[in-house]
Amino acid sequence: MVKELSSRGLVDFEDSAIGDMADPVVKLLILSIGRDIVSSAEAQLNRVADATIQLGEVYPGDYPAVRKQIYEQLKLWSGEEVQLVLSGPLGLIFTLGQLVGLNHFKVSILQYDAEASGYTSVPTPTRREISNYKIERTLQ
Repeated sequence: MVKELSSRGLVDFEDSAIGDMADPVVKLLILSIGRDIVSSAEAQLNRVADATIQLGEVYPGDYPAVRKQIYEQLKLWSGEEVQLVLSGPLGLIFTLGQLVGLNHFKVSILQYDAEASGYTSVPTPTRREISNYKIERTLQ
């Protein structure tokens, strides 16, 4: 059972597209930048990561090299489901989202939720959701 944060709050759901967090068929990649989260994430998820990328402090100039490492790992698992746990600078995390979206990897994001005392799956935006966005423009 996975908890998902939705507009209704935390709800329990089972979804084969995301898979069980302890499912060895779904690859687990942990990106740990700065504060080391690998052992705590593995303990919370009750499994060992298939791959980890652990770095100390990084700066915006380092982001292309970090993205390359992640891209290369995702490319190795192309077509497979991947759960990604991230800890790092927001700017880097956002650009990773752009990288994943552009290349259509099967990635789901897990984030630590203190209220749930564990990792929760972050809902992935769909084209249907985006098509429902209404942008009202006003002339000034």
